[in-house]
Amino acid sequence: LIGEEGFYPKLKSRKRIYSRVADVVEFEKVSPDDVVLYGKQAADLTISPEAAVTLAAEAQGSFRLVHNLVAKLESVGKANSTTVIDVDTLQLAGIVRQAAKARKK
Repeated sequence: LIGEEGFYPKLKSRKRIYSRVADVVEFEKVSPDDVVLYGKQAADLTISPEAAVTLAAEAQGSFRLVHNLVAKLESVGKANSTTVIDVDTLQLAGIVRQAAKARKK
């Protein structure tokens, strides 16, 4: 159950359930380097370092959100016949605007 903070202590307190857990692995927040690598491997996108920083910030470290953003960028890239993602592409996709709104909240 990736991303469920606070779940591990609850799970550990339920011995019958916890005894069935094979392994507990802790994940770090998604970094800009992770975004670049995932974009390349999952969608054959070349994400600029600046765009990767913006995407990692927008996702707030969540891989699930990075996945959704990369899927959106893949569609935008196909519509515009490009695999290169930069900050301008993020604006075109509406991601930069969304990030600004999220920071204002």
